[in-house]
Amino acid sequence: MTKRTMIQYFEWYLKSDPPLYQTLMKEASSLSKMGFTHVWLPPAYKGQAGINDVGYGVYDMYDLGEFDQKGSIRTKYGTKDEYIQAIDVCHQNSLQVIADIVFNHRMGADEKETIKATAMDWDDRNRAVGQEKIVDVWTKYTFPVRNGKYSKFQWTWKDFDGTDYDAKTNQNVLMTFENKKWDPKVSKEEGNFDFIMGDDLDFQNPNVIEELYHWGKWYKEFTNIDGYRLDAIKSIDSNFFKGWLDKQKSYHTNDVYAVGEYWSGDLNELNTYLNESGHCMHLFDVPLHFNLFNASSSYDTYDMSRILDHTLVSSQNEYACPFVDNHDTQPGQALYSWVQGWFKLHAYSLILLRNFDNPCVFYGDLYGIEHDNIGPVTHLSELVWIRSRILEDEIEDRFDDFHCIGWKVDGKHPIVVVMTNGLANGKEFVIKNKSNIEFIDLVTKKTIKLDENGRGKFDCFDGGCSIFIESEVYQKMKEELEL
Repeated sequence: MTKRTMIQYFEWYLKSDPPLYQTLMKEASSLSKMGFTHVWLPPAYKGQAGINDVGYGVYDMYDLGEFDQKGSIRTKYGTKDEYIQAIDVCHQNSLQVIADIVFNHRMGADEKETIKATAMDWDDRNRAVGQEKIVDVWTKYTFPVRNGKYSKFQWTWKDFDGTDYDAKTNQNVLMTFENKKWDPKVSKEEGNFDFIMGDDLDFQNPNVIEELYHWGKWYKEFTNIDGYRLDAIKSIDSNFFKGWLDKQKSYHTNDVYAVGEYWSGDLNELNTYLNESGHCMHLFDVPLHFNLFNASSSYDTYDMSRILDHTLVSSQNEYACPFVDNHDTQPGQALYSWVQGWFKLHAYSLILLRNFDNPCVFYGDLYGIEHDNIGPVTHLSELVWIRSRILEDEIEDRFDDFHCIGWKVDGKHPIVVVMTNGLANGKEFVIKNKSNIEFIDLVTKKTIKLDENGRGKFDCFDGGCSIFIESEVYQKMKEELEL
């Protein structure tokens, strides 16, 4: 069975030209040859900032770049036709497309409404900080240009729990609407973490639920996407997604991959959410990301032998999606926690060359981030190739040293990884059925030859990461990747 490997095919500062969908159509073949199996695309629908919206300021989920709304027909990433075509091209290259789904909020309403609301404390969202009063809120979404095509549903204040802007006083204030409360089964951060931004959907309202189910069916049939990346699920009632995903899966003929973003470094929170949601999805392994970030920021004071401790891959590997960085952690973004460059190869070796289910590679690491003059991570395409071609599941770990750790992966074509955050070091391994075979380190190009018992010492340079594969396999990889 081919091992799943996903690429997050965007970063925050991508330029709108050339459109991402056009670029993907050109790159789909090489991504597939490299070894990727899944492509996570950004939110495809019209945002409040039109062509400049990265996708998370959701305005109209039925406008995939088809209607002249918010100053443009296309989205930042292209037109509706280009989106559909890009999905088709991915399918032609054996790539499954994961759609980014943002349900929690809406922004850029068409009309204001005058209603009653109560101001709430930002640090304790369950505590009112004043009496109910009359406010003007941008909460009416009529989509006049789309004019009822695909759905006649129009959003009003009754479909939301609250918002954060009173147009009557021109003030930013967190507020709940008359007879409304934040949804209960969400993160307890700041008392209740239902609200993130904009107009917050009321997941206790049956009309809202019905519309989201209707949209889900339409979206699958209209686009033929294969799976789902679910945004900000810590702010969405944990009861919702089990039913919604079960229904979505009924529209698919193949196995459906779904992964949720529950942004917390607390493993207990992630395990609790998985249990409460009936294990209906994978979760991004945020605790592992923070381990990688902390290791990269601490240099030789970090205990490398503990790098997988308190992570989802160690707790519930079958429901974990390990990643190194993403669009929110990159420099300049709200969740900035960028894994430093010297440690990137260490980090990607850890998530790609082990028996983890569906690691995710960040676009900015594969291609670089022009906005910040950050170059691509060296040898990343080679790690993806190795994972897709020769990685098996039988692993022997040597997480037995504060500075230097390593592991070997047995199989037809074994792999050895050794890394250190301190002085040069190494690990000795015996590789069965491989006596007198030559291995090469992808990084230094140094070779070692196993003895007649299959034993060898695999060295690593100061603060470095070495990945050893058979020299014969290395030559094949060079030819296929045209290195």
